[in-house]
This record gives sequence, structure tokens and C-alpha cells, in this order.
Amino acid sequence: MKKSLRRIISSVLAIVLTVSVIPVPVYADETDEEVVVTETESFVFESGYAPSPNEHKFESVNEGRSGDELLEDYPAKYVSPEASKIPSRYQGTFGTCWAFSSMAAAEMSALKHGVRLRNGKIADNSIDLSELHLAYFFGKTNEPYDPLGGFKGDMNSVPDDNFLHHGSNPILTAQLLANWIGAADEKDYPYGYDDSFEKWETAHENATDDVLHLKGYYTANPRTEEDRPAVKKLITEYGAAATGMYALAKNETGFDEAYSKEHNSYYLPTDKGVNHIVAIVGWDDDFPKENFASSQKPEGDGAWLIRNTWQAGNYVASDGQLIGNKPELNSYFWMSYYDKTFLDYCAAYDMDSVDRYAHSYQYDGSMVTDDMSNVEKYANIFTTSSDGPQELSSVYFLTFSANIDYKIDVYTGVSEGQPESGTRAMSTQEGRTTYSGAYTIELTDPVALEPGQSFSVVITFPKDKKIGVEESFSNENFVTTAHTEGRRSLCLDGDTWKTANEAAGVDKYGDFCIKAFTTWSSPVTGISLPEKKTIKKDDSDQLKPVIKPLCAGDKSVTWKSSDDSVVTVDGDGKIKGVKTGSADITATTNDGGFTATCHVTVTDYGEVTLLPGEVRRMSVAAGRYVYGLKWFVENADPKNCVSVKNGVVTAGNIPKGKTGTADVKFVFGPATYTYKITVDGTVHDNVPITEGKKKTAITAPKTLNLNVGTNGKVVVSVPENLRNRSREISYDIGTSGILSIGKPSYNNNGSKVTFEIKPSDAGAAYIEWSIADANGNETKAYTKVVIKKPITDLRLNKVDKLTVGKGVLLNVTGTVGNTDPKDLTFSVKGKGIKVTKYGYIIATEPGAKGTVTVKSGKVSASIDVTANTPEKYLVLKQTSVTVAIPKPGAKAKTTAISIAVPGKGQDQPNVNWRIDPEVPGVTVNENGIVSVSSEAKLGHYEVVATPSDEKGGYNTATCELIVK
Repeated sequence: MKKSLRRIISSVLAIVLTVSVIPVPVYADETDEEVVVTETESFVFESGYAPSPNEHKFESVNEGRSGDELLEDYPAKYVSPEASKIPSRYQGTFGTCWAFSSMAAAEMSALKHGVRLRNGKIADNSIDLSELHLAYFFGKTNEPYDPLGGFKGDMNSVPDDNFLHHGSNPILTAQLLANWIGAADEKDYPYGYDDSFEKWETAHENATDDVLHLKGYYTANPRTEEDRPAVKKLITEYGAAATGMYALAKNETGFDEAYSKEHNSYYLPTDKGVNHIVAIVGWDDDFPKENFASSQKPEGDGAWLIRNTWQAGNYVASDGQLIGNKPELNSYFWMSYYDKTFLDYCAAYDMDSVDRYAHSYQYDGSMVTDDMSNVEKYANIFTTSSDGPQELSSVYFLTFSANIDYKIDVYTGVSEGQPESGTRAMSTQEGRTTYSGAYTIELTDPVALEPGQSFSVVITFPKDKKIGVEESFSNENFVTTAHTEGRRSLCLDGDTWKTANEAAGVDKYGDFCIKAFTTWSSPVTGISLPEKKTIKKDDSDQLKPVIKPLCAGDKSVTWKSSDDSVVTVDGDGKIKGVKTGSADITATTNDGGFTATCHVTVTDYGEVTLLPGEVRRMSVAAGRYVYGLKWFVENADPKNCVSVKNGVVTAGNIPKGKTGTADVKFVFGPATYTYKITVDGTVHDNVPITEGKKKTAITAPKTLNLNVGTNGKVVVSVPENLRNRSREISYDIGTSGILSIGKPSYNNNGSKVTFEIKPSDAGAAYIEWSIADANGNETKAYTKVVIKKPITDLRLNKVDKLTVGKGVLLNVTGTVGNTDPKDLTFSVKGKGIKVTKYGYIIATEPGAKGTVTVKSGKVSASIDVTANTPEKYLVLKQTSVTVAIPKPGAKAKTTAISIAVPGKGQDQPNVNWRIDPEVPGVTVNENGIVSVSSEAKLGHYEVVATPSDEKGGYNTATCELIVK
């Protein structure tokens, strides 16, 4: 004990606790062998917290929010199920509580998400990560190890390499884990309690001998009521969150006032700082403030459940009671929400499999990071390794800000110091974060990379948001060096790419915390396409082949149609219906020659299946939107099973078990567009399990209505006889591509399981929920999810210079699949330009200029238009006329179109009149009188006046004609 006594003298903050004989489980692959460590009384626990600069800069998730999406309906009491499965661990006399609490959070995250370990096994209750390995590579003076050499020149260390006696904090730990250092297996690097471990050594390259990787980490503030829902969300999603507190020694003045043995509770009413790192694994909103020992009671009820590191082998039950040896404080205890010593953040770790990526391209080896802002773009330039073709599949970044709208761009063939040179390798990918912390973002369109190829990752933030940058730092706790070379890590300051030091006017920064993760490019092993597809004549669609494996290097294909007269296909897989019929579209991989075929049928109509209550927009003329004109329903069975307005079809709530059908039509010029609608009213009732005469069934909401961009929740209720975590609820989504389902979240007793529903496109689907009993019998429940997609963008196609007097119908496109039935409104600013309510524009005088705007709600688009300047021109007085179709047998309805008085010095020309396109029931005579009979078709037409003398210099003039 002599060295322990010397530690008492040298340690600034020591915690003396009475402990007993404790069994410490050591898990092996095949056995559950236990090693018993005998602990004597009055062991010394060193302070395990070391503050670092900037760790308190992480922004609260609730700062600046308008409406808190994290205020979910959490239960009043919750204990992480993972805390009931993974035993507590003992840190011994060393100041390594930070390593034990961090590894506990990592273990629980891996267990909760079923992460695959390096040995191929899925993380289970026996998971045990090495605290010794983590502490060594945190504190041992070394250049952090990176197989690709990206950390060259960076340095991390603690004084005297005394890595077991200098503390850390959850942020420094996260930075180390993000560099793929740490999270090794306890069996390979077992922790020890005697002084010989102070001299422990291992090879430098063993730094990356980990069994898990960090995907991201997320922070929230356990000290504030505003952030309490965010902390709860982290615990429910990741199992635990590491944080700090002040732990009084048992013989220290005030200990009896802080700790209540009776209630296993802890509360300090004054801020004494932080000296100990623990993990939060649950909460109890109703924990009485009277259950705390202090005479100065907390402001209110409520407590966090804390996992400590002073005793091994204990578990905690779902009600928060300890299972195992005493005393409770050493392994689990309740700590008031209002304790004044809490660290102002906690960090949850999102762990991932080590075999997901081939390489991590990274430069930020320093454990200390700072924040930078006031510019919009940040970039790192990398060069791929020479060991084979790869795909850039994910991008990582660190931010000190919460709730960020970000953009990711990738460029290949990049020049030094110019991240946006070379070739843009993918479409800009946009997203939004929630917490401050680190994120790994999977790219929607992975980028193929050749060996030795330069590429850049460019991250765009709002100017007031903060990205992470590594920093050189030195104090009594640790020393770091942040090294950078050349112009590989830059930010765009105005029009100039600068290093972090140049932009900030300092000399302490290295590289920005941006990483690029690649997968190996493998040979193609197969290709698949949808078996069949139906499109309308003159419409287009996109075929998207799935190349196997996902990491295949050459995903290029060639396309061929078996009959180009029916359907054509271009080099990108875009098909177009030419005439009614069918043809096979074949895609062939250039690597391996694998083929897949899609049978395409071209019709004069579209086939659409809807669920009762579903809303769907029908496009006209290959996605062109025509508003205000009449759509109509024919052949509806049963009646009113379908309604339509402005091209938006709503399926009625038809009787259960019935199937409705209807034709939805719109006449546009000479063409009639028909959609054959089927309303699927098939019964989706609960399916019970019968046990004798007793029937039991899971239940779920019958319907859920969502908008794209707004997530929802489904809570599935589980009867008591099926509450077994080994039998999880499974689900099947009836319609693919419109929604995804998040991981389940259980309440305390497993009676309710919450799933997050994430809509991605307009449409509807039934979700089938099912669970089996011990005999394999299934009970099922169904939820109908209807997803709407409001108009979020509008576009006006460019109009070439207008011919005076000749109208043009604007081509308006918008959000694909949107279901907003609102009319568009058109307006124009400028002299000599007119626009009708249906988007028909005409210039009424030479040289006229104007700006035409289309608007729907708060969404709008504009284009500038200009007219030509002829010496002679012809204009009709009417810009637009509307004529209703008379009833059968009634007299035809007429309207007159006349020519405007020509310009000065011009004679009025003789003209020939016609209707374009020519259709039965709509005529115009030699005097410009339009006649509409009962045989006419609804639609949009033009009255055309063409000069009789084609050499007279006059133009053709038009007027919009709406037949209703």
C-alpha cells in the first residue's frame, strides 16, 4: 500500500470508499469464467476528470429552436435495458473512471443496435471493451496511429506518460474513438489493478486493434430542464450517455449530507466542480426530492440513474433497484436533476462495425478541438491509397452547433489549395442535424475513386454555425500538437480558400474535423431491375438498376430496347413511351456482362392504386402541371370512391373489404389523359393468437397521416404473454420507397414498443406488425400510413423571345409527386406583357419586357420575358376567352375574337382563322366568331389568326380558348 499512500499525498482530489470482496466477470468466447478480485478497505480513487479547452462550447440542442421536436412522450421512469444486461466494472485505484464510463456507453450502444464485432459476432451481453487500451493510447506520448499516415506530425500525451493517473472527459474520448483508436477487446488488453500496469506497453500499431468504430457522438445538457428531453432521447436511443459530477470522498466533510444510503441517492446543492466521470442510464421524474439527504433540498422531484465505476459485477433492474453486491453507490445510484456539480454536457456514442469501410481518410489526430464559424464552406483534400479502386461512401464532420442545415459536395481530380477544382463528382447532398457533436453521413450517390486520385470533401454550413478544427494545446493535464501540411484543409473566406490559421489570425490550428470513409470496389456479381413497369404514351420514367455488390467498382451499364417503336431507352436508363404496346428493356453490366430485363407496357392511361383516404397528384404531359382546368371522374364503382380537383385525386373511404375503381380524365388539346384508379379497401384487421379459448393480439393505430419531412410515431401494444425481448416485433411495409422505420424503443415493462416512421415520398402503405409466441404462432396488426407532400418548389421553363401577338403556354413543373391541390396564381410586372390565370402569356407590343411569376402559397418562381421588335405586327384584342359546352341539343355558344387596331401607318390585314388543334364541336368562322357545340371536348385550345398575305410582314396572332 506504500504507493497508494504516496498517491493520497499527490492526488488533488481523492475519493476514499469502503469496499468488499467483489466478483469481476471476465467473458470469454465459449465460457463464463469468473475471476475474483479481493479489494481491501480504504482504496483510493483518483480524480478521473481532466478539463479540456472548448469542451463547454457544445451548443445545447434546444438553443434557438422553434418548436422542440425532442419533447416526446417519454415514460416517467426509464432504465436502459442494456444496463440490466452489462455488469458494472471496477476502475481500481487509478484515475480511469473516464475510460470505464466511456466504454460502458460504447458497450450499451453496440448492444442496443446489434452491432457486429470484428470477430463477426453480434454484440451481446458479454461485450467487454478494454479500458486499459483506451487509456494507454490516450495518455502515452505518441503520434496517433493512422495506417494511411494522415496524423503525421500530430501528437497527444499526458505528463510523464502516466496514463493511468491523468483524467480525461467524454469529448476527448470521443475524438480518440472517432480516429478509430480505442474500443479494443478486454480479452486482448485486460485491465489490471496493481502498480505494474503503470509500466504497461504495447505496440504503436495496436492503436487500431479495435472491435468497434465510432459512427458519431451527440451531446445534450443534463443540468437544464430544457435539454432534459434531449438527454432522455440519447439514453433511449443509445443506452447511456457519459457525463461528469463531483464525487465526495466517504470521509470528506459533507458526504453524509450528499448521500442517502436509505434511498441510494446523491445531491450536492453547491457547485464544487467536476472530479469524476460516470454514465447516465435512466431517469425517474417522480423521484421525491425528500429522498435526498441534504438539508437543502433540490428545487423539485426527479433524478438521473447513474452508473458508477467503483464496484464490478452488479446490474440494475428495470425499476432501478440494484442486483448484486452492496453498497449501491459504488455501482448505481440516483442523482438529482438539480445537482449543481453536473458537467454541462453528456455524450452518447453511436458505435458501428469495423468492417463497414476500407479506409478512413483523416487529418485531425489531435484530441483537442476548437470551433470555427463566420465562413460557409470548409474542405479537406485527400489522395486515395494505392491498394485498389474504392468508393467514397460516407463523410464525417464535427460541429459545435445544434440543428444545422448542411450540404456536402465532392470533387475529384482536385488541385492543391483549390477544393472546388476538378470535377463535381456527385449532386449536392443536403441534410439537417439535431445535436451538436459528430456525424457520419452516408452518401446517396457514392463516388468511384481510382488509386492515387485526389478528391475533396466540401461541407457547407450557415455562417453562424460552428465546425470542429483540431487545436494545439498544453496544460498540466495533457499536451497536444495539431499539425497540418500545405493547403490540404481549407475554408472559403470571401473568395479565397484559407487555412484555419489564416482565417482566424492565429497559429494554433491544424486541420478541420472532416473525414472521408471509403469501401472497396469489388467486381460486379449481378444486376437487377424491376420485373415490369407501366408508363403512358409520351411519358418518361427512369429505370434504376441495382448493381451487386454495393461496393462494385464499375457500375456502368448499357441499355437496349427490344422495340424502339414502342418504348425507347437512353444511355442513362430513361425510358419513353412511343406508342401502345410492350417491349423489354435490358441492362447489361460492362463489368462481367450480367443482364437484367424489365418488361415495359405502354398505355394510353396510367394505372394507380390508392388506399382509402390517400391523396395523389396526377401529372399531365410528362410531369407538366396544368391548373384551373376541369378534371372529371367517370365509371366510378362504387359511386364517390374517387374525387379530383386540379389534378389531385382523393380516394374515398369505401366499405371494408371492397375494391373501388374509377377513371380520372383530363382533356388537353387533342389528347385525353386517363388514369385508371383502383382503391384498395381490403380489410387489414388484427390477427390474434388463440391459446385455448383465450385470444391475444398486438394492437397498433389504424391510421397515421404524415407530411414528407415530418416524422411520426407508431406505438405497438404487446400483451403480457408476449413480452419477451428475445422475440422482437417485426414489420413489413406494403409499398416500398415512401417510408422507412426506425429502431424500436421499449417502455419499462415492454408493453409498448415505439417505432419512428420516416416519410420520404407521397403515397400510402399498410405496415404489417407481427410477433410470434413461443410456439411460433403469429399475431398481427396493421397501420395505414398516408403521406402527403406539399409543394416545396416550382419551376418555370425558360421562354425564348416572344413573338408579338403570339401566345405561349408556360410550362410549370414542381415537386414530383406533391399532393397540394392549391391553384397556381400567375402575375406579371412590366409593360406590354399579359398573362392569363392559366399561365398563357402574350406580348401586346414590340420590345415589351416583363417578369412573370407563378406562386402557390409561399412558394414561387419567376422568369424574365422579352418580345421581338418587328416593323409590322398583328395583335388580337382578346388575350383569353372561355366558352362553356352547351347541354345536348342546345344551341351552340359563341364568342367573337377581333383584331386590335394596327400600329401607326399600318393597314389592317386580312386573316384566315382556325382552332388549334382542330377538334369536333369547336369552330371559328371567317369573321373570328368562335362556336362551341355540345359535341365539343373539354380542353385548352388556341384561336389562331394567320395573315392571308404571307409576304405582308405580319405575324400570326393567337388567343387562348378554354372550353369548359
